[in-house]
Amino acid sequence: MNRIVFAFLFCLTVLCCSAIPAQEISENSGTAQPKEKIRATHLDQVVRVTADGVRATLLDTPSTINIITADDIEQSGQRDLTGIITSIPGVLDDGSGATYFNFRGTRSSSSEGAAIFIDGKPLNLGKMDYSIIDDIPRDIVERIEVVKSPAASRYGANSSRGAINIVTRSGQNAGKPFDTRISLDIGSWQSYKAFVTMSGKKNSWDYSAQFGRDQSEGYRQIDSERTLFNAKAGYEIASGIRIDANFGWNDTWRKNARGLQYWSLDEYRDRSYVPNSQTGSTYNVRPNESDHRLFSSGIAFQYNRGNWNVNTSFDFSHFDDIFSSLRYYNNPGNGTTQRGQGTYIEDRNENKYGFKATANRSFIRGEHLLNTFSIGYDYALTDWDQARDYPYAESLSSSTITAIKKNDLDFSRAIHGVFINNDLKWNRWGLYLGMRHDSVIYSLENRLPLSVEKTFSEPSWDVIPSYSIGKNSNLYFSIGRNYWYPNSYYLIAAMEYDDPDNQPEDLKPEKYLNFEIGLKQQVHASFNYSVALYRSNVDNKYMPFYTSGGFKGYKHVGKSIHQGIELEADGHPLHWLGYRAGFTYINAKWDDATMRIYVYGATPSLDTVQSVDISGKRVYRVPAYQYTGSLIFTPLKPFTFSVDIHGFGKQNIDAYNRYKQNAVNLVDLKAGYRINKFLELYILGSNVFNTHYESIFNTDGKRTKDGIPNHDYYPKDGRYVQGGIKVRF
Repeated sequence: MNRIVFAFLFCLTVLCCSAIPAQEISENSGTAQPKEKIRATHLDQVVRVTADGVRATLLDTPSTINIITADDIEQSGQRDLTGIITSIPGVLDDGSGATYFNFRGTRSSSSEGAAIFIDGKPLNLGKMDYSIIDDIPRDIVERIEVVKSPAASRYGANSSRGAINIVTRSGQNAGKPFDTRISLDIGSWQSYKAFVTMSGKKNSWDYSAQFGRDQSEGYRQIDSERTLFNAKAGYEIASGIRIDANFGWNDTWRKNARGLQYWSLDEYRDRSYVPNSQTGSTYNVRPNESDHRLFSSGIAFQYNRGNWNVNTSFDFSHFDDIFSSLRYYNNPGNGTTQRGQGTYIEDRNENKYGFKATANRSFIRGEHLLNTFSIGYDYALTDWDQARDYPYAESLSSSTITAIKKNDLDFSRAIHGVFINNDLKWNRWGLYLGMRHDSVIYSLENRLPLSVEKTFSEPSWDVIPSYSIGKNSNLYFSIGRNYWYPNSYYLIAAMEYDDPDNQPEDLKPEKYLNFEIGLKQQVHASFNYSVALYRSNVDNKYMPFYTSGGFKGYKHVGKSIHQGIELEADGHPLHWLGYRAGFTYINAKWDDATMRIYVYGATPSLDTVQSVDISGKRVYRVPAYQYTGSLIFTPLKPFTFSVDIHGFGKQNIDAYNRYKQNAVNLVDLKAGYRINKFLELYILGSNVFNTHYESIFNTDGKRTKDGIPNHDYYPKDGRYVQGGIKVRF
């Protein structure tokens, strides 16, 4: 850690000194004046804080925030939003089949990681609050705001692990009443996509709408089909007074391939149907299937006149998911065998309601003092139920009947939050103070019957002083306390397994104490940077809980410390050349933590599950470093070419750090040619060198009878090539 601090302070000193040449003192006024107008960069992007509605440029926001613009998305060689977002240093893809974002190594198993919103509506759904970001096509996105160290007083409850806000395309900046864009794409793995986007603005009205359909067999022959419709409309009642409405419909069906064992990894890397054993196989394991529909809607009102800013919003989402567990579907035999008793369907219906109301009042004194006071309230209700069925069983055994009763569930979680913020700016100084109080109420029951009622009531706070070293710079230090509240699956597992060492009443929120010091500066059109040193102390950290009888849910194992340094830069050194670069060093370790894992005996048959002190061990599945670099070439105006190089370092697979995964380096490319203002052609390639790598899981370090690590391997996508045409009317 001392080397990290020394490196950071050295960089900070050099970079602070670099602010001086960008200023010159006016002889008449005695104030700093910029030498030149700096070309717009990512630091000029405006971010809207989701809880209190305050808008500010990225440069002026005292936090580690990244903005991915529509241009960034257009220039990227990535085929989906996951690849684009994980190109940001400190944002990891922790997923197996679906995507789970892991910010700075803080995510726990079977949970959502970062809080994700689309146009302010939550995108974390289901028992584990997983996001369905894989169902959001890049075609409809205008901007993505990624916050790695959110202030809870601004970003709301459960934002302690980071926040992502996806903003879809709107018509507010449309230059004419009717604008239409059509895109047609074809790619590897029998992938096809067609999208129509319409937008316009006339007088006080603006609108946008997107409709599309795509399908793909996927790298592992995981068929998927998606139909999507998204629409927005806005009306400016008067100057500074506006009302907006949005509507979305997403219908997706896909297969979810299971993990592979070491013996099947090479031969079945790109397949979803895999033999059930290495020797004596009698059937192929069938992938699970998910058929879900998401309806979402929202309405928002904004009043921004004079020194007053008032925002209110209401949103509603309905998520219908039919999940089919088909592992034993191909198992030969009659309905009393594993096919009948092990193949089931779960029908899940979820409703989410959200309401927010905030008021901001700015007080201005002279030319140098600005104080903004905010107060607000938000409410979020999640209400879902689940019914399980065994459609292929000729008769139901007593254990199957019990399983049905256990998994016929009703769950609700209500979060009430109130917050008060004060943002003071005086000359070059700034001081942000925020307080928030959340009340979280859980209710869970099944048909056994078992039930759980829990309530948490926790205060969060943030203190963030800042100082502008120069005209185009911002130095800040932040300290804050916030919480992550357990999802429904953690309560379900504790209730179902009923282990004396992991009861539902033992579950508590994870407690975060975050520190960050950072510097952002626009030096020149060719060089703009941000640097941040961070540390998060996490108490009551969750990990999977095992006994000699197997998995028993999720339990607090102790404390973890997540610290590191993040460096980012971008610029346009030449009119035909742009770049972005980023690097992060991550040091995530356990501090005063104990976990039940496998302790090895003389032979694998003598391995036993025991409580082991893992203090000082690295948090598993968190690489030591991560990097990204992008070059954008526009040598001839109609032609663009970009190359992205990104990767991550070695990481531990198990909690005791016995097994490691190798570093991974990837390359993506994209080329585009604009024939005229109405027609454009492009081709992109992701993982162009077809690098083989996987998400590997083996938390407790289990071995097979042959002494081979019992890892689960989930191959990541291989080379993908896509070509397309875009037409604009």
